[in-house]
Amino acid sequence: MQIVAISADSAKDSATYAKNHGIRFPLLNDGASTVMSAYGVRMVDTPIAVPATFLVNTERVVVWSHIGATQRDFADIDALQAAIAGLPP
Repeated sequence: MQIVAISADSAKDSATYAKNHGIRFPLLNDGASTVMSAYGVRMVDTPIAVPATFLVNTERVVVWSHIGATQRDFADIDALQAAIAGLPP
């Protein structure tokens, strides 16, 4: 399994955020909102997305997701951990 995060923030801002929060997985830039739009999580008339978490298998199929209804609606960690535990090795 590989964890990545995608943000509309600049690469510099993302690197600073990752360093300040001890993030050790890739934090990728989506400044053009391409990924946000493709996954349907870009907020209307803004270059930002609602909080969203996707588990994508090796065949590139989304097998679990949480798309927040608001900017503060994050995935439930217990549900995410259960979904990860249910993935094949």
